[in-house]
Amino acid sequence: MSSVHEIRSDRAATDPAGPTGRLATWLAGLRLADVPERVRWRAIHLLLDGIGCASVGAQLPWSRRVVESLCRLEGRGPAQLIGWNRGAPPIVLKLAAS
Repeated sequence: MSSVHEIRSDRAATDPAGPTGRLATWLAGLRLADVPERVRWRAIHLLLDGIGCASVGAQLPWSRRVVESLCRLEGRGPAQLIGWNRGAPPIVLKLAAS
């Protein structure tokens, strides 16, 4: 099993012809008016659902143990955790960025 750090590519991460570059270029030119209303409403509902699930899940017994353990090991970072009055451990930010 390979980790994210072991994956190699012949293209730079900022290659405009790569998948990320093409997606970023498309998004930069996208206007909200170009997105169908049905798609906008679906996106709103999905975002609200995600926030609701994160808020409820933040205080489940197993998630409390995970957050408390990670905060003891890693300390607190600058980004806030949903449902907690504390910053996310730096490892959470690293995992989210990879």
